[in-house]
Amino acid sequence: MYKKIYRNMCFISMATLVLAIVLIISACYSYFDNRFKTEISAEAAISAAFINSGENPVEILQKTDTGDRRFTLIDKDGTVLYDSASDNPDNHSSRPEVIKAMKDGIGIAERYSATESKKLYYYALRLDNGSVLRISANPEIMPSMFYSILISVLFISALIYLLSAIVSMCLTENIVKPIKKIDPFDEESFESVYEEIQPFLKRIAKQNAEISRQIDKVKEQKARLQAIMDNINEGLIIIDTNCDVLTINNPALRILRAEVKYVQFKGFRQLTDSESVLSAADKALRGEKNNIIYEAGNRTYQIFCSPVTENGIISGAVLLLFDVTERTESEKIRREFTANVSHELKTPLTTIHGYAQIIDSGIAKPDDIIGFVKKIEKESSRLMALVNDIIELSHLDENKGDTPKQNISLMPLVTEVTDTLAPKADERNVTISVTGEDTTIYANLPQITEMVYNLIDNAIKYNKPSGSVTVKISPKKLEISDTGIGIPEKYFERIFERFFRVDKSHSKTVNGTGLGLSIVKHIAKVNDAELKVKSTPGKGSTFTVIFK
Repeated sequence: MYKKIYRNMCFISMATLVLAIVLIISACYSYFDNRFKTEISAEAAISAAFINSGENPVEILQKTDTGDRRFTLIDKDGTVLYDSASDNPDNHSSRPEVIKAMKDGIGIAERYSATESKKLYYYALRLDNGSVLRISANPEIMPSMFYSILISVLFISALIYLLSAIVSMCLTENIVKPIKKIDPFDEESFESVYEEIQPFLKRIAKQNAEISRQIDKVKEQKARLQAIMDNINEGLIIIDTNCDVLTINNPALRILRAEVKYVQFKGFRQLTDSESVLSAADKALRGEKNNIIYEAGNRTYQIFCSPVTENGIISGAVLLLFDVTERTESEKIRREFTANVSHELKTPLTTIHGYAQIIDSGIAKPDDIIGFVKKIEKESSRLMALVNDIIELSHLDENKGDTPKQNISLMPLVTEVTDTLAPKADERNVTISVTGEDTTIYANLPQITEMVYNLIDNAIKYNKPSGSVTVKISPKKLEISDTGIGIPEKYFERIFERFFRVDKSHSKTVNGTGLGLSIVKHIAKVNDAELKVKSTPGKGSTFTVIFK
């Protein structure tokens, strides 16, 4: 605005100055032109007065001639009696100024002179005897006088323009100064500005306040929406039709291992190089809903891609990323469990069925039937134990926190279990010792009894001949250590899987269902206990249960 006002003021000053110069030049030119013609007419009148008084016209004209005028005396018939510029002039009866002077007394003309080879101004005056006195001069003499004045005018004009530029700058500064002090958010500053624009400024201030309020509201809504998006477990990504990322929340960034500053408003391809994910996004942008399974690290995600339409036109797509690792693992465990259960049930059933067929067919000798019956009894006992363990796991899986609990003294419970397992320990030449002080826990009695039984039973079964089992009781803690075969560290997590065995060849010699540690893990979880394991292959294992 400052430059515009300044330029306009300078333009007005310049236009005014140019107009003034033109008017002055025109006035000066007109003045000198009139003066030039007046001087010639005055000279002609004086010379005519002397000639009319009877003086010799040639002598008078010779005395009057100053060199810058041409004097011509013409007789009635056009004969030139005297010419200061030519010794042998031709007849002038056809000259327009002469014709006019003979008729009206005065004749004026301006034309090119062949005698002097330049343009001349002619003034003819009729004398009393009928002859004509003509004075001519070059009108270009007049501009030379005008130019001397014009230089001074231009110099003065330059000074005036410089002064007007400085004055324009000061005036512009004074005009703009109050406007510069305006604060759109402070209505008190409006009082010092021009009265004419105060209503406009107040309207702007009101609009600014409304805009600020709307911006704050939008920011608040955006922050609330972002907080909601960042606190949901699922990843959320919104892309536009150019496949540029418009919005992404923290879970999605964690899943795709990216930072928002590197992907916000940038291409989706900078976020991931997975062709399956990019293909799913492209399908969504074409209006096709779809979902894919995406694996990142040791986690599994299901990505749902849906198009976003506005007035029937696709304007982008939304991608939702769900962590389905646990579900996938559960399905995998369920499938493995089904396969393992089928296998574990098939073995004893096949044995029972085979021996029963032999006995039924009469092939077996009477002395062998007793052995076959014992084997059938052993396999059926194994089958029943397996079924009981499966039923127990099912009950634990379905437990919803309504398991009845009570205060339990751990020392009597452990003593009772060790007494029950003493014959089995003696059979394998394994010694059992219980140390520590009694502690009280809050848990389900039958489940804790079964957990302690399974842990001590495993310590006996997987021990070395003449080995030992130590049960240590401390406040809210139970430790069961053995001197058995041990477990490699890489299997610490897997030993709690159903039917998992570290050494399958050794497990064949050990009577068990393969579900003991799975039951232990579920019982610990149901009773809010923490289960830890330490083991060294060939030296033994220690299972620790910490109760809350």
